[in-house]
Amino acid sequence: MDANMHPEWETKLGTCGYSNQGRVLADVRELLAQTRSLSAKVEPYVFNTGRTANLLSLAGTIPIHFKRKQYNIPVRLLVSTDYPNNPPIGYVTPTKGI
Repeated sequence: MDANMHPEWETKLGTCGYSNQGRVLADVRELLAQTRSLSAKVEPYVFNTGRTANLLSLAGTIPIHFKRKQYNIPVRLLVSTDYPNNPPIGYVTPTKGI
């Protein structure tokens, strides 16, 4: 990738209204570097109240080691707009094999 190019999620981050966008950017870059099985994108999220907001979504698998075996757990994490004051919203997204 050219040094002047950024992943699509980085260019769309400004549409999310993050109160601490620099922290979100730094933390997500670090997470993606450490966990290559995750990918990021900005997408609409509908809250229980019916309100919709663009949030940064991280989806993929997280390796979990249990009793000497590795399990790749499918997850979806949505970074809240007031991160890091509030944690990401997390979902386990089961597959047929789970």
